[in-house]
Amino acid sequence: KIGNTFWNSAKEIEIDEFHGEIESLFCANPLQGKSKDSGGSIEISKSAVQKPTVVHLIDNQKANNLSIILQPLKMSMSDLRSSILKLDESKFQVEIVTCLLKLAPTREEMQELLGFPEKEKLGFAEKFYLEIYDIPRYSVRMECWEFKLNFEEHVQEIIPQIQCILEASQQITNSSKFRQLLEVVLSLGNFVNGGSFRGSAYGFRFDCLTKMADTRAIGNKKTLLHYFGNLLTSKFPNLLNYMDEIPSINAASKVGSSTLRCEIADLRKGLQLIGNEIDQEHEENFLRKMREFFTSASHRLNDIEASFH
Repeated sequence: KIGNTFWNSAKEIEIDEFHGEIESLFCANPLQGKSKDSGGSIEISKSAVQKPTVVHLIDNQKANNLSIILQPLKMSMSDLRSSILKLDESKFQVEIVTCLLKLAPTREEMQELLGFPEKEKLGFAEKFYLEIYDIPRYSVRMECWEFKLNFEEHVQEIIPQIQCILEASQQITNSSKFRQLLEVVLSLGNFVNGGSFRGSAYGFRFDCLTKMADTRAIGNKKTLLHYFGNLLTSKFPNLLNYMDEIPSINAASKVGSSTLRCEIADLRKGLQLIGNEIDQEHEENFLRKMREFFTSASHRLNDIEASFH
């Protein structure tokens, strides 16, 4: 009895007459593989209760990332391999190629996988690595493919910056007011430096303009830049709106020319990598697609470099 519950006063109902019917309906079916021992007890074979074992030899995070990237594609291992060999951009977008490059198998991982005897027990990532391990120069191939997929985007980012700089440069060259303003600066600088070899300059570098703020008057109250501003206002008011003739200068000033040169150099480096790989031993599909890309991309990059020099 269970105190303080319904079961404290409950009685068991006699249903002996139904035992046979209940047994015929609800008796558990004998498991396949059962056998009786000499005492009549039932022994269940181990194969009836054991679950298939999946062996993971790759780092868990790396294996999980590969599964997240590739399993949604719902492709067989052989189809994944085929798409990589074909550089199939309809199946593999740049994000997938980038991830596969980062998750490329190491030599140690491949040695361990190749030495594992029961390969049918391996997990998804392990089986993928075994599928691609003999693709020629796999990591470099993926690096070339990633560069190819990213090339157009990089070019489209670079071209407007170059156009902005070239447009501003042309406006500066054609601006009569800016030219006169520089002539005033030159005359002012030659007079201030009259007692030195700098006093007879025929010109100056643009970075010298910033030094006007560092040259202070007697008493340290004004700088040469302040005086120059006052001089323009009083003697050359027609030059005060010189910025109207160079409207692109503000946008161009935000473009880092050194950064832009580095980006162009990176594109050249990527093309050199592809050029080197074309000379290596690759299957024909890679060579055909990369030669075609190398030719067209080289022409575009040559034009970009020529316009920025």
